[in-house]
Amino acid sequence: MAFIFENMAVMKMLTIIILIVFCSFSVYGQRNGLSRFEKMFTTDADYGIAEKAQEGDIIFNELMPFVTEGQSKFVELMNKSPRIIDLMTLNIANISENGEISKIKKISDTTLLLHPGQYVVLAPDTDAINCPAGRNSESLYIKNALPLFSSTTTSLVLFDEDTMIIDKIVYSLKWHTPNIEDIHNVSLERINPQGETQDSLNWHSAASVVGFQTAGFENSQMLKGFMSSEKSFWLEGNTFSPDNDGFQDYLKIGYNLPKEGYLLTIKVYTRSGALVCTPYSNYLVPRTGVLTYNGSFDGNSAMIETGLYVMRIEGHHQSGDKYIENLVFIKAK
Repeated sequence: MAFIFENMAVMKMLTIIILIVFCSFSVYGQRNGLSRFEKMFTTDADYGIAEKAQEGDIIFNELMPFVTEGQSKFVELMNKSPRIIDLMTLNIANISENGEISKIKKISDTTLLLHPGQYVVLAPDTDAINCPAGRNSESLYIKNALPLFSSTTTSLVLFDEDTMIIDKIVYSLKWHTPNIEDIHNVSLERINPQGETQDSLNWHSAASVVGFQTAGFENSQMLKGFMSSEKSFWLEGNTFSPDNDGFQDYLKIGYNLPKEGYLLTIKVYTRSGALVCTPYSNYLVPRTGVLTYNGSFDGNSAMIETGLYVMRIEGHHQSGDKYIENLVFIKAK
C-alpha cells in the first residue's frame, strides 16, 4: 500500500512539473502571437517572417470603382510572390502622368502579414461590400479611405516606405466587357496575374454567374489550366462567347518563342481578308506566356459580329528572326 501511495505522489509531482514548464513557455515566451511551446511544433513559415516587397510582388487584382448607394467601392490586391509582406510597409495613392504622388493612404497602421497567394481587400466600408460569396476567411479586409477612386478613370499606385513602386495602374471603364449595359456594381478583374497590369486586354468584367464581383476570392475570369504546345502560337480553343457568363468569355492566345525580346503584332481579319482590328501592335512579350482577346474593335466598345475570323500573329526579333502564324477562330453569340 505504501508503494502505491509513493508512486501516486511521484506521478502527482511530475504532473505539477509539466504544468509549470508549459505555463512558463506560454506566459513568458510570447512573440509574434505564438508561445515558445507552440514554436516547438511550427516553422517560420507557419507564423511568418516578413520580407521587403519587390516590384511586382503585390499587384492590383480587382477594382470596383462604380457603385450604387449602399454599396462600397473597393480595391483588391494579391500577393503573387513567394514572400510574406507586412502591409504596414505599403501605401496606396494617386499618381500623375509626371509621377507626382498624392492623396497617400497607408494600407495598415499595424503589422499585418500578407502571405503568398493571399488577397487583401481595401474599402471605405468593408461591411458594405456586397459580394454574393460572402467573406473569404483566408483573405484580409481592411477599412481604408482610399485615394481618389473615380468611376471613370483613375491612376493608382502601390509603393513602399522607400517610395519604390510595387505596382501601378491607370484604369478605364472602357476595359469592361463591351456588351454590359450597366456597369454599376460590376468589378474589373485581372485575367492573368503574370500579365501586364496596364494591358487593357488583361482585364475583364467579373462574370454574371458570381454576381459581378469576387472581393477576397479568386477572380471569376482568372486564367488557369492553360496547356502549353510545341507550336510557336496556338489558341486554347477556337471558339469564344464574350457574354460575361464566366465561360469562354475571352480568347486565350498562347505563345512559346525561342528567346526573349520578341515584339508581337496580332491582327484579326474576316474570312474574306478584311482587317477587323489589331489587338496588339509591336507588343514586347516574355519568351512564353498567354495573351487574351475580348472580341472588341480597336478602342471601341462595340463587339465584332458573330462568325469565323482569322487571327494573324507576327513575332519579330531585333536579330531579324520572324515567326508568323494564322489561326482560325469563331466568335459565338
